[in-house]
Amino acid sequence: MLRPYQKYIKFKDLGEEDTGPQKGGEEQKKKEEPGFQAFAGKGHTLAGSAEKSKPAAKETADPEMEDAMYLSQAMFISELESRIPKEPAPGDPHAVTLSLRLPDGRNAKRSFAKSDTLGDVANFCKVQLTTTKDVKLICAYPRRPYEDMRMAVGAAFSQDAMVIVELAK
Repeated sequence: MLRPYQKYIKFKDLGEEDTGPQKGGEEQKKKEEPGFQAFAGKGHTLAGSAEKSKPAAKETADPEMEDAMYLSQAMFISELESRIPKEPAPGDPHAVTLSLRLPDGRNAKRSFAKSDTLGDVANFCKVQLTTTKDVKLICAYPRRPYEDMRMAVGAAFSQDAMVIVELAK
């Protein structure tokens, strides 16, 4: 007589009960189990088959156009850099030091006057990232985004703070 913990159920055909291992049971089990097969079919999207939705090969860009775009971006970054107000002297009571966590994983630390705007902080971040995209400033704790870039740094942060910088979508 088998004890309750010795019984097991094997689902072969609609719930047949097996009372225990039989001779060669493990060998049969290995033969019965199909091996893993990766999906080899073709996928479909809502717009049709996957073959139709493949992106076209990237066309070779004009080297003069690439140079012009690089120069344009460099000019934009240098203009932003000229707009960033000078850093206040260390120990200035009218300054706030911000630790900025940039999207690429780097940390930047800089002091801003309390009268500077969050737009100035965003421009500093764009220069650090060398990007022309908009950035989003988020207070680390309590976590809240700053929408108004005209807000003064002193109004947003009464003391030194950690700010998370994300690229706007």
